[in-house]
Amino acid sequence: MAKSKVSRREFLRLAGVGGAGLAGAVVLARSPKRLEDLVNSPAGKWQRPWWVRSADRPTTGVDWDRVQRYDERNTMRRGHQKYVGKEEYDRLAKVDAKNKQRKLLDNVPATP
Repeated sequence: MAKSKVSRREFLRLAGVGGAGLAGAVVLARSPKRLEDLVNSPAGKWQRPWWVRSADRPTTGVDWDRVQRYDERNTMRRGHQKYVGKEEYDRLAKVDAKNKQRKLLDNVPATP
């Protein structure tokens, strides 16, 4: 019988493929079979700190007539013009455009 030589590279590659296959089999064997099993398991529940308790109804008074849907347009990210006025907003937009153009021409790296 002839001995076959397996190089170190081939051995490690085969060991990695075998380990990955074994790990995949373990994950599939332990995974929940249905979505209900996952939702009803302790892993599917939101873990709150011990001092937080759940209540079916709010414990403080809520004026439901005044409750409104949240509108992103009324924040500083979207509604800056509303807070500083149209003239100042236009001035700041021009300054920003000038700065961007200058940085592009001067090849200034972008900042995160």
